[in-house]
Amino acid sequence: MQVDRVVSTKEAEEHFGTSDLWNASEHIIAKPGSESRLAFDRQVPAAVVKSIKCLSGGLARRLKQDASGGLDKQTLRGVRELTQDSAGLLDTLLQESH
Repeated sequence: MQVDRVVSTKEAEEHFGTSDLWNASEHIIAKPGSESRLAFDRQVPAAVVKSIKCLSGGLARRLKQDASGGLDKQTLRGVRELTQDSAGLLDTLLQESH
């Protein structure tokens, strides 16, 4: 999805018409038409995960890995901005899974 705006809990409740939201100080509203179906069974190939980069302090950085070479469990807890190339990789995976 592409982010349209970041809002408070109150604004998100008004937008979605519910108070049954994840407990967070901020919520993200998607740009209309940019969202994709939520599917927890999708898997991202390890080679793609290792090539994904996010912007941090103006630099493109790879995602952190744990000691076994897997994705560090904490690395995606926050909101990250993907590089354009990384977003393209993930877009391709989403299109292939439809």
